[in-house]
Amino acid sequence: MRQAVLLAAVACEIRIKHVITTLATSEQRPLVDLLLENPREWTMAAASLFDKGLKAVCGKSLREEDRNLYKAIDLLFQDRNKIAHRGGAGLSPDDTLKEHIRSAKSVFKWLDGIPYQDASEDDS
Repeated sequence: MRQAVLLAAVACEIRIKHVITTLATSEQRPLVDLLLENPREWTMAAASLFDKGLKAVCGKSLREEDRNLYKAIDLLFQDRNKIAHRGGAGLSPDDTLKEHIRSAKSVFKWLDGIPYQDASEDDS
């Protein structure tokens, strides 16, 4: 179960970063790349990418549109950190970990509902 949570969190983080990068305009892209490629110089919780990060690029926010799913994704990342950085100390029970996997699937569906095309196509 721990491996599934780690993989779900990694998948969510990769996906939101891809979506933000894809949605960024040519003017936004250098800043987005700078922030996403230098996480130690810019501190933002992974879950915040679904709120503040996405909102800055395209005006959409998971926190504003589906607060319960946003909270669930935040908990997924909290448990991911407990596994990755503390060996699982204080980890949620297995039922909650299973719910994290369902939340990851739901957030992928939510992201898939954002209409977008590669912004570089618009700039040509």
